[in-house]
Amino acid sequence: KQSGTIPVSEAMEIFHEMVIGLLHAHDKGVLHCDLKPANILLDQDRKPRLADFGQSRLSHEQTPALGTLFYMAPEQAHLEAVPDVRWDIYALGAILYRMLTGEPPHRNPQVIQELDTVGGLDKRLAKYRQLINRQTTTPKIPRQVGLDRSLTEIICRCLEANPDKRFRNVQEVLHAVETRKRNRARRPLTILGILGPMFLLVMMTVFGSYWYGRTTQEARTAVRDRVYESNAWVAKHVARSIEEEIARYFEVIESEAIRPDFLEHFAETENLPTLATLYNTANDDPSLADQRGLFIEDQDRHQLRDYLRQRLGQRLKNLKQNPNSPKFASLFALDRRGTILAVAYDQAVTTRSVGKNYCFRTYFHGGNKDQPRDVRTPEIKPVSQTHLSAVFQSTTTKMWKVAVSTPIFRQEQGTRKVVGVIALTVNLGDFAYLRNQNRQNHFAVLIDGRPGILQGTILQHPAFDDGLNQSLEADQKYFQLKPKQLEQLQSQTHQLYQDPVSQAPEGQAYQGDWIAAIEPVRLPDEPQFPEKTDTTPRKLMVIVQESESIATAPVTQLGSQLLSEGILAIVILSLATGGLWFFVIRSTGERQVAAEDQVAVEDTAPESHDLTTMAASSDQPPPS
Repeated sequence: KQSGTIPVSEAMEIFHEMVIGLLHAHDKGVLHCDLKPANILLDQDRKPRLADFGQSRLSHEQTPALGTLFYMAPEQAHLEAVPDVRWDIYALGAILYRMLTGEPPHRNPQVIQELDTVGGLDKRLAKYRQLINRQTTTPKIPRQVGLDRSLTEIICRCLEANPDKRFRNVQEVLHAVETRKRNRARRPLTILGILGPMFLLVMMTVFGSYWYGRTTQEARTAVRDRVYESNAWVAKHVARSIEEEIARYFEVIESEAIRPDFLEHFAETENLPTLATLYNTANDDPSLADQRGLFIEDQDRHQLRDYLRQRLGQRLKNLKQNPNSPKFASLFALDRRGTILAVAYDQAVTTRSVGKNYCFRTYFHGGNKDQPRDVRTPEIKPVSQTHLSAVFQSTTTKMWKVAVSTPIFRQEQGTRKVVGVIALTVNLGDFAYLRNQNRQNHFAVLIDGRPGILQGTILQHPAFDDGLNQSLEADQKYFQLKPKQLEQLQSQTHQLYQDPVSQAPEGQAYQGDWIAAIEPVRLPDEPQFPEKTDTTPRKLMVIVQESESIATAPVTQLGSQLLSEGILAIVILSLATGGLWFFVIRSTGERQVAAEDQVAVEDTAPESHDLTTMAASSDQPPPS
């Protein structure tokens, strides 16, 4: 082509053939000394042919030969230069550079102007040498398809201004070209050899991560299901235990209500004049407090109080001997109007309830919820059978309580009538199972399951034993499950649960997910609500919960171990693959160096040139 550039692949085919042709000439002892594009002819098969040997020299000749500017090696540009095979190597590099860039190396308007301003051949040649030798780097070759590092190195080494840094002979150039050709032919396999293991490692990592995550999740789910089944069984056990304990409370209060000595003290107190005076005093009467004080201090009333204390003390004594015995906080009696006549506590308490009317409480009238405080008998009637009251909260300790009450009967005019109520109160944390549990990550919680504003309220929780319920803010009266939480737990399916207690500042120990199962507590009375349209049974509920992170800790630890071992295996495989490729590349490089050394050895061996075809020219004077 007369102008422009040639694609790298086509240029390298031409260059390869040129190198082979020049190698044949050198093997015959002929140095061309004036290689340039004009002296390279293409045959009908587009194969290059070396032409114009007018400046050629025999390898043993000492006569100088000038080439063409920008294709001529700098040391050749001298009238006393001795022919050297490296002149042709420089020209080969310049021709290849011209094919790839469209211009010979170092040629630019400034260089041409400097050469034109110099007069005389000798000075012109000296200037050319100076211009070439002052170039610190080989002219840059524009990037194009197929121009790789090895080709750039071939061009740069051919165009070295210092002949000692160039290829030593054409055989080395041919070896470099063929090595590049082989390497490029092997490049797909090399890339496959490198990327293949990398791809396999990536695929192993991706699928390993996928199966690791899936297996770990399945293992977690399996553990959660087993823990849920276990918690469901424990919840049933705890619910039955509480049911049995409530049944014993029913038996205790019913037995106390029929004791003759209790009935005697109750009847005496009921007929006290101070009590009758208290009844006849209006609620807005300023003397009401004084009348209540007189009733409280009445020594005859103290007999009933002392009796209740004695009975409560006996129950507490039994509890010391048998920790599973029923434990209750107070024992008290009310008359048929709902006035508390006497009360006994398990601890020293200054009571203000004696002489006051509590007919509005559920433990008196047996309903589902307290009635308004201003409602008085005869509108409200006392319970007619043993009854478990609605839960209520202590204003002092904020502990949740429940009362078990039963009617006091007396025969009057041949008819068995209710003349009062006797009741005991129980701190919900005093149920035998709840007070004996001491595990922080697996425990039972008691909640209110009755419809209303208290539904889902946590009545007993291990955190309450540490006084957490006393740290509630003024606007927060209790901990309560959200309706959706309660609905999910009642669906009897495996659900992760967030403990409402964890929202308190001191409840960090209860944060996170919990595996929870719920079970209702069936009460011995289990009546319907007074309202005919509402037939929902009254009940407490037990939640048994276990920390999800603790339950699945073995799976997490095993997963972490498998993940560490998987990462270690990938690292080992990567290092092994890299090591194998290092040895392959190193051995390939050593073979290449050995081949180059062999080329150099062959080049230094004595040659016998067949010059019969050039005999005529050898008898003539050297070409000018």
